Amino acid sequence: LGEPDSISVHVIEHRLDPRTAASAPPTPIVGASVLVMFVNDAFHVSVEDLARLDFPNPRSDGQGELTIAMLPKGSHVSFTIMHREYAEQRIPSYPAGGKPLTLPMLRGIGLTGRVTNEKKEWIAQARVSILKSGPPPLKEYKETRTDADGFYRALVGPADYFVVARHPGYASVTPTRVTVT
Repeated sequence: LGEPDSISVHVIEHRLDPRTAASAPPTPIVGASVLVMFVNDAFHVSVEDLARLDFPNPRSDGQGELTIAMLPKGSHVSFTIMHREYAEQRIPSYPAGGKPLTLPMLRGIGLTGRVTNEKKEWIAQARVSILKSGPPPLKEYKETRTDADGFYRALVGPADYFVVARHPGYASVTPTRVTVT
């Protein structure tokens, strides 16, 4: 095992003044945490799974400061920051031990729907993939599952998305385009 390193993140709310549409002063986001990491383009790490093994699972403090610790020295880490009120924010690759990162997050907008079959019966435990619109190939933005009544909900930022549901008992369908504003 080698010497550990860390990444410091300052998590803030990206806000606009409704009267002027100008950027309002940022405020710290308390309680943000890391959902998943991809270390050195080699392996995915679910932080929730690691927390069960006594690895740290920190949340941002009152000043919005979050430290991702116990990283391999010299590594590059892609990671996703989540919060129950904000749209997830992905960082493509950042060096452990690099300068502190300021991460603005947008308040999440609820994207909801219901998955049904051709007979309009709801489908429980369907996997719903939300793909961010953009140049091909489409990239998965978020994944969720339907509840017992076929409903799903995800917090997303304003953008165009494609939504597709999958279930082992049904054939795949074409993704549906959705605009969230």
